[in-house]
Amino acid sequence: MLTSINNHTMKQIFRAAIILLASLLFATPSWATGMSVKLSWQELTAEQQQILAPLENDWGSLSKKQQNNFIGIAKRYPQLTTLQQQRLQERMVKWSKLTPAQRQRARDKFQSVKKLPPEKRGVEIQSLREKHAKNHPDAASSVQVVAP
Repeated sequence: MLTSINNHTMKQIFRAAIILLASLLFATPSWATGMSVKLSWQELTAEQQQILAPLENDWGSLSKKQQNNFIGIAKRYPQLTTLQQQRLQERMVKWSKLTPAQRQRARDKFQSVKKLPPEKRGVEIQSLREKHAKNHPDAASSVQVVAP
């Protein structure tokens, strides 16, 4: 009788081990799927924190996707020219000052422009740049005018 209990127990342990191993074997790690964990500000490197400093107060409210996008920007930041780095910093400061409603309008506008055919997209982007330059004369020098 004791042997049959031990055999039964051993079979259960063996089954559990097989199930555990199979689940570990076939589970796809988060890094392999591109799904990464949402990070706290403190988990960023000192360099990332320095580059993304304008976003510190909003960092916890960003989605995983948004955080990953900004981490990618921080990764590419050293390869940018000084002027590009300055523009990026200015844009992050401006973005951080927008209300949630203003941010959503900006996202919606970006998505609508992105869906336009290339020829119309160029015209719309040029129009937005000119409108921005008109409304923000101090920023006119940083607006790139592209010939059609």
